[in-house]
Amino acid sequence: PEESNFLKSSPFQSVSSSTRKYEDFGFNFNGIPRIVRPMPSKKVSFFKEYFGEDRLVEIENNLNDVTQPEKMVKCRGCRKFTLASGKVIKDQNGGRGRFPSASKIDLLYINKQCLKEELGKICNFSVMKPEKIVARLAHLQSEAQKIVYVDFSDIEWIAEKGHEGCGFFPEGCFGSTNYDSIQVRIVGPKIGLAKGMILRKRGISRIQLPESMRKAPKSTMCNDTWVAVIIKSFFPSEENKCMGRLLDPEGSPPRSWMEKDRKPLSLMYQRMLIGYGVTDSTLNRYVRISRNPVKLKHAHLVGCTDPTGSLPENRVFITGYVSSENGRELFGKVHKTVYISRSPCLEPGDAKLVSVIGNKPNCMSKDDWDLLCSYGFGTIIFPKSRKSTPLPRMIADGDLDGDDYFVLYDNKILDHLIHSNDKLTTKSRKLLRKLKLPVGAVKSVNKTTNYSKTADDDWLKKAQSNILDFSMQNAGSKMVSKLYGLCREASTTDDGDIDIYDKDAIAFAKAYKDAIDIQKHGGKIALPEHLHQKLPKSQQQCLMPL
Repeated sequence: PEESNFLKSSPFQSVSSSTRKYEDFGFNFNGIPRIVRPMPSKKVSFFKEYFGEDRLVEIENNLNDVTQPEKMVKCRGCRKFTLASGKVIKDQNGGRGRFPSASKIDLLYINKQCLKEELGKICNFSVMKPEKIVARLAHLQSEAQKIVYVDFSDIEWIAEKGHEGCGFFPEGCFGSTNYDSIQVRIVGPKIGLAKGMILRKRGISRIQLPESMRKAPKSTMCNDTWVAVIIKSFFPSEENKCMGRLLDPEGSPPRSWMEKDRKPLSLMYQRMLIGYGVTDSTLNRYVRISRNPVKLKHAHLVGCTDPTGSLPENRVFITGYVSSENGRELFGKVHKTVYISRSPCLEPGDAKLVSVIGNKPNCMSKDDWDLLCSYGFGTIIFPKSRKSTPLPRMIADGDLDGDDYFVLYDNKILDHLIHSNDKLTTKSRKLLRKLKLPVGAVKSVNKTTNYSKTADDDWLKKAQSNILDFSMQNAGSKMVSKLYGLCREASTTDDGDIDIYDKDAIAFAKAYKDAIDIQKHGGKIALPEHLHQKLPKSQQQCLMPL
């Protein structure tokens, strides 16, 4: 469809302040100064468009604060502002080898009477758990690159067949052809809230959303047909566009990109490769030369589901072209096997050796094959699951709602993992090739979004209490960092070697992932009882024996 026929104008009459320049100004909560700022004009957020910029203020808080802010504040001439959401800010300067932890939170207050009812016109939050509500409200507070509007009739829900959080959009519906996929939040009274990726697809006329993208039910208080498509990111990323132009013999990356050293390979991925048996000399060689873009043999690719439905199970398609002895060929024609993982990668089962498709499968039409070949470098496309577990879930419990996957295709490292006869690599190869979930894997955190049969009239108050529970959020953040350190410590032998198969290290790795998840989904962390004492008593209340 033509963009002019598909996209609609904003249904909201927002109060624009684009001609005014705001500065942060002081404000006191119980005698403690805070940084208060109106939502910046240059940044886009759904709440800003829905309520109007002049009705919003963000208040920055440190999670270490012992004094809890109020659920309602007065500022700007004694106008009343009610707490609507909170967005945790990660400390990006975590230090070498230390995972970033939460340090601050931006509290968003809205000047609106009957805020609960107004939010209820967007989605039906009243049937959700407080932890889920907090996460969903944060999505609507978060900044975005762009927000466009469509009608409810332009959205189609499709059956879940291993989509894992990825849907599709028609070619041309957003105007530009300079991207293949988009990370979105899609919200509207008749939709509820959907979250994930949408991939460009031919032969459809509506945006298609699988059930795995549904994160909040539709409103019971409003029947308006507007739908906001909140665009978080476009893909391929600028980094992968440049990388694709380097790999493609018909491309040429910008000189400025070529002259910059690439970031060193993450210590987390280095630890795992050593743990699988890759020698220090082989790994150190690659870490050294991979700072040069020409020698770089790994990439972070966004995961999407197969738009054709014809990819063979347990094999992937990696978009883009590379140079070979035969000239310009598809990535999978040259690199037939790759090492794939994703962050966080701590357990032995968190990485896999996977085959890459380089030729059209017999069951696939030429048009579908041409579609796959039209995508630029930067996407890893997973097959739809029919009867087996979706492949992304076998790779560090991943999904396709915006996760990026670490893809390594260095020949020397792969040659060692695939052919080495040493004991550790032979043991690891069986696990790297095993495309099944571990039998009897313990799941202490339920990520499924379930809805209550009865509405909770106090849902906003409970969500506000969770947002303002700084001590719990701070403890959860510190627990994530602590478990990460304990995992690294347990997997390091007295001789300084890496043993990722150590039972305690595996237990801490599982607990670390759960600690990340309970902040969004609630629940407790499973950890063997003899390891509880490794954590402070203040954090042990979040544990359950395994």
